[in-house]
Amino acid sequence: VDHARGLSALTTVRASRAAARQRAGRAGREAPGVVYRCWAEAEDARLPRFPAPEIKVADLTAFALQAACWGDPDASGLALLDPPPGGAMTAARSVLEAVGAVDCAGRATERGVRLSRLGLHPRLGRALLDAAGPGSGVPPRAASGAAAPAGRSGARP
Repeated sequence: VDHARGLSALTTVRASRAAARQRAGRAGREAPGVVYRCWAEAEDARLPRFPAPEIKVADLTAFALQAACWGDPDASGLALLDPPPGGAMTAARSVLEAVGAVDCAGRATERGVRLSRLGLHPRLGRALLDAAGPGSGVPPRAASGAAAPAGRSGARP
């Protein structure tokens, strides 16, 4: 995640030793199999033991919005194995303030509560709410259907 721009990217990273072992275990699970590693045996020891926790590398904007809706804007009251990185939470709050989801104290606004109920990234949710707003000419069901590419229709029966 590039916190300065508020965007995430798909990057290629080295597998951890744990992930490599787990994948090797799949090689012979249902039938005889072989695993081919595309690195030198000496490199194996230099691989990280485990992958980084998701909370250390993910975009935390949706998480920060949920925490704000729960009344804990900095998520300090949550018993997490790994606390969210301060820089990531600062970047998330900046995005949430920009879309009107939280106020300057980090508390969820009415719009923020509505965004959290959509189950979408707050930026996409804001775009959908704006598109379906009064005077937009877009029926709410059409805006809801626009969420389908993100994996959710948002439509209710």
